[in-house]
Amino acid sequence: MMDYEEMCRILNNSKASKEQLRSALATSLGVEYVPASKEKKESIFNECKAHFFRFYANETGLTYSFSGQDAKALKELIAKVESIVNFPATDEMVVITFGLLLEKLPDWYRKNAFSIPVINKKFNEIVSSIKQSNGKGQSSISNSYKEKLLRDLQS
Repeated sequence: MMDYEEMCRILNNSKASKEQLRSALATSLGVEYVPASKEKKESIFNECKAHFFRFYANETGLTYSFSGQDAKALKELIAKVESIVNFPATDEMVVITFGLLLEKLPDWYRKNAFSIPVINKKFNEIVSSIKQSNGKGQSSISNSYKEKLLRDLQS
């Protein structure tokens, strides 16, 4: 536990990290602070990455060449997917929604611009296109889940 003087030092330090500030705030409020686990985000990242690799290989017959730019774009893409999932966004729901995004990816992107950075950059256009198609086509995702996703996208 931090004492008052230590909390004041952290608060007045312009270079204090977010974790230090959160810890000081929690201590001042008298609540326990549990730092966010990076493992959770890492597991979502790895699952979505593996899902994309499988999907890409099935669609193109090639192995995807993953770079640092792809990693950054995938992190941003996962955050965007989390934002369209109703709270609380469970890991499973995020991965399923990511898979649905890939499955419903418009043909033009599959044939001409099939990469993580492009999907991330054109996320809003892709989601809008999926929404307009009203989920036509076959999917391993249940119809009720797709209907829920479409309702969420419309609201």
